[in-house]
Amino acid sequence: AAGVPGYFLIGALDERYRSENITAVFEAGRAAGAPWVLSIDPFQHGPMIDFHLMFDWIDAALAPRPR
Repeated sequence: AAGVPGYFLIGALDERYRSENITAVFEAGRAAGAPWVLSIDPFQHGPMIDFHLMFDWIDAALAPRPR
């Protein structure tokens, strides 16, 4: 999975253990060169109002792929 782009999302009010688990996996993957990003959603996984951040990342992740 380290070669697959990943978008990790943590809700601002998620349980601490969940945030720590996701952060640990993310950091280990990034240390191995994984093309992953981590975002903390201040709206606790509610309606996302910052789709532009996710879509910009998706566009960047897909750009190098052959068509």
